[in-house]
Amino acid sequence: MDRLRAVRTDLDAFSQEEQLVLMNHGWLLADAALRSYVLKGGAAKSIPTGTVPDPALLDASAAEAALATSDRLVLLGRS
Repeated sequence: MDRLRAVRTDLDAFSQEEQLVLMNHGWLLADAALRSYVLKGGAAKSIPTGTVPDPALLDASAAEAALATSDRLVLLGRS
């Protein structure tokens, strides 16, 4: 997702939706890594599924809308 690459990295606070999109992304990456590692080792044939922090934001258009202004830097958190 190109929008995710543009998320700011300053110390300005994220909105709740921004946080949830980032949490979903991290959760999915960790899940994929763990599944890859466990299945390569042959330790388990099936791994139970978990629940992402906000399933509604897995929709690409909803996630892009939540991150629509995430690339805007604001001096000291002021508009």
